[in-house]
Amino acid sequence: MSQLLDKVHEYLRTLGANDEDLESFDSTTVGLAHEIALYAHRDQFRPNGESYINHPLSCMQAYRRLVGITPSDPFCISTDLLMEYGIPYSGVQEACLMHDVLEDTEITIDEIADVFSEFGLDSYFNLYIK
Repeated sequence: MSQLLDKVHEYLRTLGANDEDLESFDSTTVGLAHEIALYAHRDQFRPNGESYINHPLSCMQAYRRLVGITPSDPFCISTDLLMEYGIPYSGVQEACLMHDVLEDTEITIDEIADVFSEFGLDSYFNLYIK
């Protein structure tokens, strides 16, 4: 397991995550990005005292509202229809979640790439996220 993913999982366990939760996060690209962002921003706060992770999460929620993704059915949209109208889909939620990780934390692009690589997602990462 990559060193970053080890640290992420260890941190999430301190928040009460169990193996089933981690397996669920690890099963999607959005889940991996969410895990990384949660860990990366763990000790960061906005000037108003709010946890920094709320910012990337709200960015993703704004995108989801824009394209019609509902919390109860994240696969409710037609990605073909989005592409037909020039609305990007692949990699956008991941970018929403991780957009400040490289700027504002010690985590590197290579460490993030290693996490995605561990799950056989090198191509997806390089094409849509990097």
